[in-house]
Amino acid sequence: MSPRDKFYEMISSLSNTVINDDLFVVSEPVDIDGIKTAVYLAPRAISNFYGARTIEYTRFNLSDLTPVVLQSRGEEYVHELIARLSRYNIFKYRITDPRQANVTKTRFLTLAERDIQTAVVPKVFSQPVTVVLQAAKNSDFFVGSLTITLTPNI
Repeated sequence: MSPRDKFYEMISSLSNTVINDDLFVVSEPVDIDGIKTAVYLAPRAISNFYGARTIEYTRFNLSDLTPVVLQSRGEEYVHELIARLSRYNIFKYRITDPRQANVTKTRFLTLAERDIQTAVVPKVFSQPVTVVLQAAKNSDFFVGSLTITLTPNI
């Protein structure tokens, strides 16, 4: 499931309505107060829904995670680090299916390239280097920053 599909599944759970690109135009996340966030939904003409909707939710704060230590593989850009981190579940959450209100499903979030601001990674020589991954303003799920220490590949 793509990160955007997970997002639609989450807001569908919060709104008790199936949300997808065929039925709604979904705005970028709007910061309300730190981690509190809103998205605005406008129904498409073919959806048989009417009236715009606002869904508020809380994004996960990357600063709540313990710092990560990785051995450097010569990464030059943040997206290369994200590709390595994308194999790890970093947050767990639960949703209900709008079609089955009594069924709860557990989901896990991983970092995606869209979630983090693009940056250059400093070269690692003989000393560890600290890199701070900052959540992108338009990240559906995350705010804050994640600290990564890259150790030399000796």
